[in-house]
Amino acid sequence: MITGVNISATKDYTSKLDKSDPKTIWKIGALDSDVFDLIGDQAQNPLKMTSEVVRFGLKGIENFKDSYGNEIKFDTVSRAVGRNNYSVVADNIMKIIPPEIKNELSEQILNLTKLNPDEIKN
Repeated sequence: MITGVNISATKDYTSKLDKSDPKTIWKIGALDSDVFDLIGDQAQNPLKMTSEVVRFGLKGIENFKDSYGNEIKFDTVSRAVGRNNYSVVADNIMKIIPPEIKNELSEQILNLTKLNPDEIKN
């Protein structure tokens, strides 16, 4: 049986590159089909596409610090897609996420949007 994507659920993710303690916890969620379509339009520009996936799929951060050791407050802005408004990651946060982490987060967010192995078996 195929089930709908749970777009309200979040998952905690820790980067495989994070060797510190305590680790940064990235709260990620699946993309809905409207956002997935919008991001698909960016396929000709993989870097922009990666950033857009993170911008829509990152839902929160714990223990993310600036270069001085200060905790960074997660911040969002409203963005319209069609008739819907989404809370997306603000530019000031997107600018300071390291590119390697953006790549990892994008991959994990897209994985949440895919069919799970039990659905593929059917």
